[in-house]
Amino acid sequence: MKFSFTIRDTKAMEALTLFCNAYGYKASVFQGGEIVPNPETRTEFAERILKEIFVGPFKKEAADRAAQLAVQTADGEV
Repeated sequence: MKFSFTIRDTKAMEALTLFCNAYGYKASVFQGGEIVPNPETRTEFAERILKEIFVGPFKKEAADRAAQLAVQTADGEV
């Protein structure tokens, strides 16, 4: 499944910048003892964060179910 949405070209860079700022993108990162340009682009960062936001609740639910099953198994309920 693939989701997409469109932002008008005139607002795309502004929307990307504001999104990245809101979610903590840093243009420079500390790597190997020095400050270097972030190897993850703003677009890559935004795509990763959007995926985490969308998939995060699914992963949490799956982990919660697995933990509950482990507890039930340990208690001899299953």
